[in-house]
Amino acid sequence: RLGVFHINGPWFFVGLQELLRYAPPFWAGIVWPVTLVAAITLLQKEEAGVAFRARWYCLAWLIVYAILTAVGFSR
Repeated sequence: RLGVFHINGPWFFVGLQELLRYAPPFWAGIVWPVTLVAAITLLQKEEAGVAFRARWYCLAWLIVYAILTAVGFSR
């Protein structure tokens, strides 16, 4: 149902907007995206274990974000 309080941003922020429904703004808007940036920087590490975990974290992050985006589009 669309109303005065229903505001949509660009399609690439739908997942973030959906996350803001469930988490405080600091965690959803700052901590959540920064963890992806930190994991991407860890992909360059020489240690195989660190790069492997960072790769899996990035994949899991993107899957969760895709689910949040799908839920946001279904509203």
